Amino acid sequence: MNISLCITDKCNMKCRTCDIGMKNIESTLSNNWQSTDIELSPAKWSEILKPLQPEIIHVMGTEPLMYHDIDNLLYELNKISKTLRITTNGWYIEKYFDSLVKYCDRIGVSIDGTEQTHDKIRGVSGGFERAFNGLLKLNEKGKETRISYTITPDNMDDMLPLYRKLSVRGILLVFNHYNFYPGKNTTGFNPQSIDIKKLSGLVRAFKNKKHVTFEPMLNNDKELREYYQKTPNKNIKQGTGCRTLERFLKGQSASIRADGRFIVPARCWMKIKFGYAENGLTTLTNNKQLQEAVKKFKKDGIPPRCQRLCCAGKCV
Repeated sequence: MNISLCITDKCNMKCRTCDIGMKNIESTLSNNWQSTDIELSPAKWSEILKPLQPEIIHVMGTEPLMYHDIDNLLYELNKISKTLRITTNGWYIEKYFDSLVKYCDRIGVSIDGTEQTHDKIRGVSGGFERAFNGLLKLNEKGKETRISYTITPDNMDDMLPLYRKLSVRGILLVFNHYNFYPGKNTTGFNPQSIDIKKLSGLVRAFKNKKHVTFEPMLNNDKELREYYQKTPNKNIKQGTGCRTLERFLKGQSASIRADGRFIVPARCWMKIKFGYAENGLTTLTNNKQLQEAVKKFKKDGIPPRCQRLCCAGKCV
């Protein structure tokens, strides 16, 4: 089983790409996210995870390096899983550098542009410098590293310049098409203001380049419009969200909240519709409504909203 582990709801940034960072408490997504102050101990996490015998554990947050006992937790998780991954905003890499090098097999850092653009989007001055320099030091130590870059109207001009900084170092740059809840805009900008022709040109410019990919992979104007428009299209390619949900129902993957609850992948539309599994993993995987929904997705195709919302499928 592959586990996406959300160990804390703490975060030190105010990202414009995140409804949590913007603290938009009236958004449907935020209300269903149900942030908690609870943080389980490393010993409790070990108790929960050992019976699952996970192949991969991906440690997430909100910002995982703000967890109260991160050194000991990474130590415990390293013993439990064959592969330990973590994604961070990079602010605390220097502080926990030794543990990241010793226990993590892959470290991902969220960077959304070159210095000025990144810090504006993240709402914290100095964020780019700390994240970028920390990532380079991890890379120099031989760690597998990658950058997760959320595409917005504000940072498309920075995509090629950042790639040029990274390509010679072999650091994978993952461009993520923006995930947003259909209907009410939950963040600090309107994702539909993205220039599709410009973005399509960038996708072509990166074609066949090394150490770069897009999630999901949308290859032309038509596919980009299908993704960013609200109208479901039954012919749209199957996204990572649907595959992740299938793996979840088969007991192959799961997301676990900071308070220990098993949920459908972190921001999945299915979670918003069907809610939390208060009684654990078995109850949710036996949910007949969920199983019927997956059958319908297989038959009719996955709607764009599910592609836009899913983030866990890219983490396992």
